Amino acid sequence: MEVHRFGIKFFVADPASVRLYDFIQIFHGWIQKQTVENHLLIDVHNYSHIHNGPGILLVAHEGNFSMDMADGLPGLLYCRKTPTTGMPVDHLETILKSALQACNLLAGEVRFRMDDRGTESAADYANYADGRAAQCNPGRRKDIARPSA
Repeated sequence: MEVHRFGIKFFVADPASVRLYDFIQIFHGWIQKQTVENHLLIDVHNYSHIHNGPGILLVAHEGNFSMDMADGLPGLLYCRKTPTTGMPVDHLETILKSALQACNLLAGEVRFRMDDRGTESAADYANYADGRAAQCNPGRRKDIARPSA
């Protein structure tokens, strides 16, 4: 089975500091400048009205980025939609690089950084291998690793 729809989430270190509306302007700026490497950035959707929902979504041809609010834990979620070349490990590396580039871009614009608890507990790895979750729908993801309290 070939799995190319996969996502990863990096949690915000200070959840109380997240102002979702700021990400509308930030993501529109990314579209104007096409700042994410190897991605055609297309549109921004505001889902902030949905409690613990997808937040602000940046749609790209290759994958979607969002300031996700699922489970009340804000963070940058990247969901890859298109396959990449190479072995599965190369695909995962591409996904991780795209998510980390977005985190680095955010770090230059707002107070956003990975949680201080470390990579293993800060990353919310999502499995989009089954058909229903393969839409990269943040509200229906299957969490494999959760942050510890």
